[in-house]
Amino acid sequence: MSIFYKTVIVGKKGVDVSVKPHLITPDSWLTLTQLHTLRGQIENFPGWKTILDSGDVGGFGTLAAEFEDNAGDIAHIFGGPTKVYQYNPTLRTLIERSADLTPNVPTRDNPWSWFVYKNALYLGNRGSGFYKWQGLNIVSIPDAPKARSYAVLNDHICALNTVDSVRRFQWAAEGSETVWTAAADNDAGLFELDNTPGVGVALVPFDIDLVAYKADSIITLAFVGGNEVFGVRSELKRINILGPEVVVDTGVVHIIMGQEFFYRYRGGRDLDENFGQAIHDKVYDDLHATYRNRARSFYIRGTREAVFAYPSLASSGDCDKCVVYNVDDDAWYGPFAIDVSMFGRTARERTSLAHPINLFVTSSGDILEIGAAQDNNGSTITRAAETGDQNIGIEAVDGSGKAVSFPLGMVYTTNVLNVDFEPTAGTGRVRIGYRMELNDPIVYTDYVDFALSPAGNVKIPFRTTGRWFRVSFSLPASVDMHLIGYQYEFFPVGRR
Repeated sequence: MSIFYKTVIVGKKGVDVSVKPHLITPDSWLTLTQLHTLRGQIENFPGWKTILDSGDVGGFGTLAAEFEDNAGDIAHIFGGPTKVYQYNPTLRTLIERSADLTPNVPTRDNPWSWFVYKNALYLGNRGSGFYKWQGLNIVSIPDAPKARSYAVLNDHICALNTVDSVRRFQWAAEGSETVWTAAADNDAGLFELDNTPGVGVALVPFDIDLVAYKADSIITLAFVGGNEVFGVRSELKRINILGPEVVVDTGVVHIIMGQEFFYRYRGGRDLDENFGQAIHDKVYDDLHATYRNRARSFYIRGTREAVFAYPSLASSGDCDKCVVYNVDDDAWYGPFAIDVSMFGRTARERTSLAHPINLFVTSSGDILEIGAAQDNNGSTITRAAETGDQNIGIEAVDGSGKAVSFPLGMVYTTNVLNVDFEPTAGTGRVRIGYRMELNDPIVYTDYVDFALSPAGNVKIPFRTTGRWFRVSFSLPASVDMHLIGYQYEFFPVGRR
């Protein structure tokens, strides 16, 4: 009688590379390249396609903002190295909106900071100044400080790292965009965040507070009212944020890419410094020392995934790889190739799906929408997934589903791999890797092609002998696959 290894339902834990491959549980993966775990399956992480029929932002991206006004109309605003544009969804082109923008000197290292307030889109930059947009050209706001990062809390516009002081936190008078100097008749003000020597990097809302991220610490700022107006709620000094665009706000926690680690921040003094270990070595061993602060992040609300793009050692200045963290599955995927100089983000939760929402700007200035295609803007993508080493005698069942126990030294011969999937189209490829001992070189079978329609399951003959086995899938030519599970058929042949 053939003995069957227990069916493995993929997608519960995603990639877990923090342990040795042979310790990876059957529902974890050593590699997921442009694939992700969703709804108990392995599915394609989507590709992307340009939203433009002509034109670009004039070079690398420095801004990708979405503005929804009080009437529900949505606009997308993009910045390049010298100009700011509005996207025309009818003509699929860009309209320049930077007539009053002088000088304009955002850079890859200091891109635009933006937010929505009082039915207007605000943007600022430490070199360029502070501006707003309400439908026509961007206009300058006089007397506002030039700062690295801006945000709003309790009807006050706030700024961090101004041209007057790299550690300054400053706010405008209540409800004002022009009154920034404290006086007897207003509540504008400022103070220095000089608890550490690190400079201010980013201001990000967190529940009822603002979080000021410095190069070497986190400071939670609270609105207290009265003469003080703002105060420090808490401080953390054991963090070093990578750059101004690497904090993902999920609405519950902040996920942060630091100089040496990923962090998960839950507010106050609650900082998880270990949750990113699963992907740590793959990212930080390949992170460009010079361009690392140009890393970018983005939150895909529909699938609750945080995307971190970063310049690899092979980068010439912009992000060329990314990894993805799934909040619900607590799983990491990647790395895989991507060309990003700036990610977009939505202004707030909304129900309209008639406009592009998951956007990024490439190093050459094209604007792409994630999910608009399965390929890379017309170029094919080869996706891949590979398990860690598995001892297939563990949790085995016989043909009747009865559990069977084997000694650890048992040697097995596989004869069939069962693959279950939702029928789609195209051709997938699969192979098995095998070896006797974990320090032996792994040997792979040739890939076997299998049709992804119409059956939804296939039985693929694989004749291999060993004690440790892997399954490796390849999806060439941007094929879309929804993998439900796989199962070895095997029999024992003796003890080692």
